[in-house]
Amino acid sequence: MRKWTLTISVFVIYTIISFYVKIIGENNIPGNLALLTLITNDRPQYLNSVMIIVSKYGREYFWLAIIILLWIFGEEKEKKVSMVMALGFIIAIILGELSKLLIAQPRPNISFHLISESPNDYSYPSGHALIVATGAIIALLTLPYIISIPLLLESISVSYSRIYLGVHWPIDIVGGWVLGLAIALLMNRINEKLDPFYKILIKIWNKLISNL
Repeated sequence: MRKWTLTISVFVIYTIISFYVKIIGENNIPGNLALLTLITNDRPQYLNSVMIIVSKYGREYFWLAIIILLWIFGEEKEKKVSMVMALGFIIAIILGELSKLLIAQPRPNISFHLISESPNDYSYPSGHALIVATGAIIALLTLPYIISIPLLLESISVSYSRIYLGVHWPIDIVGGWVLGLAIALLMNRINEKLDPFYKILIKIWNKLISNL
């Protein structure tokens, strides 16, 4: 049970933050509006197109490519990591969408002069932050720093871009990262139990490749 203490604790922290957001409302959370205004005011023109690209391609496109590269070019360890990430992303999508429906917080007001069109779904937690945080933390727990640190930096830039573009409140990003951490820790805990399943899939893949 002690091994699960940290994982459970992070899930509890996420639940507390979520209830707080639900009860108070994002516009009334201390510092939330002020930080959003600070980031979205006087945005340098040269960063606008960069942030749009980072936001548009830095989530599913980038991380799907990472999963594929780890699977195709990696050894057994990297192939396992790619499957851990894939499963972690599936869990993240499910929990993220459930959270959005339950917390039901609107996106920041259009008066922030959005650079990109505001999505139609709810704001909390940020799906972008949730996905990239899950991937980055799994990478930190399983891959060498020469790989995981650049992935972490990419994840931070994607998360920041969502506030910069005005489509998310800062607390949305915090919620996404806390839930992403919880999911990554969960995957790290159940990784050994899923090891036989991973090995079967890797064995099937290697057999298919050898027959080509």
